[in-house]
Amino acid sequence: MIDRIENNMDQSVGFVERAVADTKKAVNLLLWASILLPFFHHFSVLHSNSLGLDICINA
Repeated sequence: MIDRIENNMDQSVGFVERAVADTKKAVNLLLWASILLPFFHHFSVLHSNSLGLDICINA
């Protein structure tokens, strides 16, 4: 019984470590998205207008 408890604790530690790593990765991706998304949005509006397309974006 002690072995099962110890095994469950080891698995729990592994899950928490993975969750911490995934959370850090998600925060990093959100940071990059907040930096790059406005640039690509601006580029797509300019590119679409240069093709003669009328677009309406609700900001």
